[in-house]
Amino acid sequence: MANTWTGTSPVEEHATRLGRLMGRFRLSGRKQEPVVRMILNHLTVAADAVAELEPLLSQVRVGDWVKVRETASKISELETRADGIHREAVIAIARGAFFSGTREDFLRLLEADDQIVDSVKDATRVLAEAPLPRGVVEVLFGEVKLSAPDMVARLTVSVGALADAIRALETDAKIAIDKAIAVEMAEEDADDIKERLLARIAEQREKLNPLVVLQLRDFVLELDNVADSAEDASDIVVELVTKAEA
Repeated sequence: MANTWTGTSPVEEHATRLGRLMGRFRLSGRKQEPVVRMILNHLTVAADAVAELEPLLSQVRVGDWVKVRETASKISELETRADGIHREAVIAIARGAFFSGTREDFLRLLEADDQIVDSVKDATRVLAEAPLPRGVVEVLFGEVKLSAPDMVARLTVSVGALADAIRALETDAKIAIDKAIAVEMAEEDADDIKERLLARIAEQREKLNPLVVLQLRDFVLELDNVADSAEDASDIVVELVTKAEA
């Protein structure tokens, strides 16, 4: 019998199945609780880095490149702090005892979280490398609800939902799945905005210096990497829930 499209994503299908089977649960034991806390601490630093993108864009729009470089430096410091937490968490995971062989899943979750802050740093570095010519920056702001600030807003929602999903691994499967779905939805919104931003940059290609075009594209693509990494992490949350209830 041919498969039919139900209009739901794989994560939503997981939620439907799991919702019928699960109530409250506890994935992590005492030895794993510190690891979950460290992953959340790491993600908090990543969220702080994402939060710096909004003022960064405001500084770019008014042409305050001194402030842009200061914000880039602040984000670089956050990335360094995240690296320290990342190293400690990797050691803790390597030494810990884990439920049903989930050690590798926690490591993958940590790496996906780490990619979030790395991509924020890379996005900021792209803009801070060289001031954009006056007028050019408007390509990032020109459309209501389809601008770079709108994309950053979706990244903020995505990372916040991811933190809620990871936190729920200790208490409630349904919340973990619901928040994973919220991450996926925010990623889809960010992806739509990315496509429009790239199209708008392409429309201006003949008028702009090729290096400026590359700078704008690379910035948007690094923002997209933030959204993709958050979604990757949310998929791992779903896998962890599924293994806990297998």
